[in-house]
Parts: sequence; C-alpha cells; structure tokens
Amino acid sequence: MQDLNEKAVVVVEAVARVILAAVRAQRHQPQLPVRPATTMVMKLPES
Repeated sequence: MQDLNEKAVVVVEAVARVILAAVRAQRHQPQLPVRPATTMVMKLPES
C-alpha cells in the first residue's frame, strides 16, 4: 500500500507542476491555449 501512496504523490506533484506551468504561461501569454497541458495531464495516469 505504501508504494501505491508514494506513486500517487509523485503523480499528483507532476500534475500540480503542469497546471502551475500552464497558469504561469497563460498569465504571460493570454492567447496560449490550455489544451496541451490538459492532454498531458490526462495521459499521465496511463503511463
């Protein structure tokens, strides 16, 4: 169970980093679409 929890934490941290990066990029470039970041987040749990 502990291994699963640690993996979940790693995935959550990676997702949070991607979302934060997308938010920062949007602030600098409002015309940037969020779609690429969302697709990356959706693909993360599979791999």
